[in-house]
Amino acid sequence: MKKIVICLIAGLFLMANAGSAQNNYNTTFGADFHLNTIHFDHLFDNGEPQTISTWELAIKGKVEPTSDLVLLIDHALGNAPKTSNPTLAENASLSADYTQAVLLYQFFQDDPMSIYGGIGYHFVHNFFKNLVEQNGELINYVWLEGSGFIAASQVNFYVLDKVTVKALIQAAPWYNWSYRVKGYIKDTGGSKYGYLVTAEYDLNDRWVIRAEYGGTRTTVHEIEVSDGFTINRNTFTSGGLQIGVSYKF
Repeated sequence: MKKIVICLIAGLFLMANAGSAQNNYNTTFGADFHLNTIHFDHLFDNGEPQTISTWELAIKGKVEPTSDLVLLIDHALGNAPKTSNPTLAENASLSADYTQAVLLYQFFQDDPMSIYGGIGYHFVHNFFKNLVEQNGELINYVWLEGSGFIAASQVNFYVLDKVTVKALIQAAPWYNWSYRVKGYIKDTGGSKYGYLVTAEYDLNDRWVIRAEYGGTRTTVHEIEVSDGFTINRNTFTSGGLQIGVSYKF
């Protein structure tokens, strides 16, 4: 399923880029650096709440195939270094990556504001190394993978000639999760919600710098593992500051 979605995303991107070249609309690529703090109800062990800090690098693309359509593509890689998490054991770590594509349609514009709405697809891969303990046993490797369609809405405020403030909200109330460990996979449901507030400044006709603050709220439903242990419903929230730069082609 993920390969099909990746192909669809690539197809949308190519069509959007072709439209961009034909109609002379901008294609923008950039990178963000993100310091993120994740608060877990428990680390899939029904234990105490845990907090882990991660560093994240996100690659972002934006294509406008028509004057009222925007295609947003994000891919991010995150890791929890020991320096930011002194309480973690020496051989424990958390890594995560996600990819998403969202197609937005501008259905309202009244200067200095425009409103977009649309739909996209999101999938994420989390890897827990020596972090999860169940029935007194430390599990060396745990994978938690999720995917699902997301609804999105974005409001742009054109504050000054070179300054734009954007507010993006995303919702995936029916999100699919797979919990993989010890050679078996357990599927369950859940949800994923997110927001991102961005302030952009145009340095010139090509370069854009931005500061952002965003967060997510994720829920993973109960999981019955093969050895009779049941992982309780788990909710984890995240949030943090981002800084980035983009180039307009």
